[in-house]
Amino acid sequence: MSLPTLDSKWFPAIAPAAIIDNAAATGVAIDTRGGDYLEIIMNLGATDVAAVSITLEASATSAGAYTAVSNSVFGTDAGIGGTVSVLPTALNDGGLFGYLIDVRKLPFPFVKIIYTCGNGAAGTFISAVARLSNLERSPRTAVEAGFKVSTALVAI
Repeated sequence: MSLPTLDSKWFPAIAPAAIIDNAAATGVAIDTRGGDYLEIIMNLGATDVAAVSITLEASATSAGAYTAVSNSVFGTDAGIGGTVSVLPTALNDGGLFGYLIDVRKLPFPFVKIIYTCGNGAAGTFISAVARLSNLERSPRTAVEAGFKVSTALVAI
């Protein structure tokens, strides 16, 4: 079955993994070419420590050198509404944190997120997904939409 016309593609941004403590969860490279907007949603599991930093980095190639994107640092740069964004704390179990990005303004087409966890008794479980939207070409299958297999989507 083909999908109806979709206007987005999904990516893993930080793969689910074991708990991290006093270390960085480095994201997966996301190719933003062909889209206008990118949402990256970080999902915190159990955590007993605050994040040290969350940054968005960009590169000209997926395997190239990544550098921080201006105005993209949690806890330092302005969030929606112009107020300074807030880093997750040890009290944010199950919380969602995110980036909303106009990728047409990025210096390079490949991005990844770097989430650095503080040093706690246990650490943080984190994963993240990203959605690229307003695509030049809409996906016609679940695989084109970013899912692992063609049957990973159920249409109701």
